[in-house]
Amino acid sequence: VALVNLIKSDTYKTVIPSKIFEAAAMRKPILLGLDGESKGIIESFNAGTCFEPENEEEFIEKCHAILDNQNYLEYQKGCKELAAAFDRKQIALQVLETIITD
Repeated sequence: VALVNLIKSDTYKTVIPSKIFEAAAMRKPILLGLDGESKGIIESFNAGTCFEPENEEEFIEKCHAILDNQNYLEYQKGCKELAAAFDRKQIALQVLETIITD
């Protein structure tokens, strides 16, 4: 399991920590303590579970939940899909294509 945790702040609602993509590429389910864009990505791909930043009780609850064998395997599948959707080589090729065709 990969822990991605930042302090509770509106500033972090628009950032996407790169460690999310690295963990997904290694099929490590993500335990995310962050709101905003990152939370939307994790939830849409079912690549882990999220808890409210700085909420110790919810963090502990989610730690136990993520280790449930059934959910763990589903999260690994979600990580595989997330990593494929955000493949850096594919994104670079798309950017290059856009630059060349404009």
